Amino acid sequence: MKNNKKHLRQTLDNFNQEQIAADRKKVENIGKCKKSAMRILDEFCKSPKLDITTLVEKTGLTRPAVTNTIKKLEGIGIISAINHDKKWGQWYKYDALVGSLSDFENNTTRTQNKNGLFLHFDGRDFAEKLSDTPSNKRFKPYKYHNEKPANKDSNNRLYIGDNLDGMKTMMPEYQGIVDLAYLDIPYNMPSTRVKQAYADSFDGTCDLLCMLLPRLKLVQKLLSSAGLVALSVSEHEVAYVKALMDEVFGRDNIINNIVIEMAIPAGPVSGYTQYKLPSTKGYLLVYAKDKSHVNFLQRLYDTSGDKFTSGFNIVLDEKLNKIPLIDFLKQQPDIVQRFKTHKLAIKNENIAKLMDFDTDFEDYVYQSLSKNLYKRTKPYQNPVKSDFNAPVGVVFEYDDKLIEKTQDGTVYHLKPFYNKLQTDDNGVLANSVIRGDIWKGYYSEKSGIQKEGGVPFSAGKKPVKLIRDLLKWIGKKDAVVLDAFAGSATTAEAVMVQNKTDCGTRSFILCQLPEKVRPGSIEAKAGFKFIHQITIQRLKNIYAKYKIYK
Repeated sequence: MKNNKKHLRQTLDNFNQEQIAADRKKVENIGKCKKSAMRILDEFCKSPKLDITTLVEKTGLTRPAVTNTIKKLEGIGIISAINHDKKWGQWYKYDALVGSLSDFENNTTRTQNKNGLFLHFDGRDFAEKLSDTPSNKRFKPYKYHNEKPANKDSNNRLYIGDNLDGMKTMMPEYQGIVDLAYLDIPYNMPSTRVKQAYADSFDGTCDLLCMLLPRLKLVQKLLSSAGLVALSVSEHEVAYVKALMDEVFGRDNIINNIVIEMAIPAGPVSGYTQYKLPSTKGYLLVYAKDKSHVNFLQRLYDTSGDKFTSGFNIVLDEKLNKIPLIDFLKQQPDIVQRFKTHKLAIKNENIAKLMDFDTDFEDYVYQSLSKNLYKRTKPYQNPVKSDFNAPVGVVFEYDDKLIEKTQDGTVYHLKPFYNKLQTDDNGVLANSVIRGDIWKGYYSEKSGIQKEGGVPFSAGKKPVKLIRDLLKWIGKKDAVVLDAFAGSATTAEAVMVQNKTDCGTRSFILCQLPEKVRPGSIEAKAGFKFIHQITIQRLKNIYAKYKIYK
């Protein structure tokens, strides 16, 4: 990345504070000229390369005083002389800053790490130290519901403060036991807001990466051996953040880079087509602490566009005799009348249409017919020929599957329609397809997001459904879930709702910075002064709504 000198100066000032402090202690013991030495050192901290003439002008000291002091500083190893342009005379440098400046400009300090590629950015060296620096702040979990005796055994936690300190504080209790860490990082925020929120931030993308690096290292320590981290990021930063996560977690430990469909090109979203394609997506980078320990992730399903899949056209009776679906339907007077009522011929392609018109027929297909309805599909592995001497066209059970061999010798297994039926979040059966790494449909949740939890949050709420899908995907009903950027506490509501749905015992750990809301924002108009007040209010609303706690 190209260096911005102004922000490079700020970066160097930050991560050299320890060295500068040590040099100041040396100057305190320098003797009679310590006052002039301190003034000269201050000037070097502003500009790492100076000559005698410039120092005389800037400090107001005499030339002999500057010359003698420079010799003292050289003698104790603080200032080094370097040859520069002769017409300017002898130049001097302050090693604590110039060496670091050279590292940044030439990128010579590190070009590679054990995982291969290495992402270099302004402020990296300072940011790397933050995860290992002990926190000097004491955190006490804010436990609204635990104030009541009936809830004293709850494992849910809310930490108020910078998550860098919060994760260090929770480390003794939670290291190695977090099953899912969801990070909705503050990407695409104005740099002024990031600087206000995080004291150890710098600028732009470097700002984000410096903030993120030590926090990812702490998350990695908190995860269990089979734990996953899911990080939400936009298209503007996904390449840089992925490279950083490759480094922290290892490139081989990526599970998926999931595309999240968060909008459709309509309304305000379609207004940008004259400049570029409408932006309708975000990304969810999912990594494992150790992929070899992730033995099983649950399948997720999406509702199919059609209520019925026409390829399922074989009905099997109790003796596994085959009947074509259309012939089977024509044998039932009630079903024949339903097609006639809606002026539809009894054809495979009209079944979905009748299901749209007739809810009783839809229930019949899903609740009853689906258990006997099949389609041919090739098995992943053909049976061993020596074990497979079945006659042609006869359906029979083999290796827990229904198998049939056709006239040309091809072996098929018959897939049941009920395997395609999944219960949605409302408990309704629907024709479904297995979900891949493109997660669609969240735009339909968007209109109701601002109402979720009963609190305003303009920084970008994520739908409860998204976090619930993550919880269902990892398939652990007693999961410990960390949300280090809690915001409006969407993760807490998702955990509680999913527990109530499947009788789980998941617990959440939230951490939220006491960041001021923007003047004039919807949060301010609602009476909130700090973001963490929104987090707390939503927790109270959730407890009241779902009556999960007494």
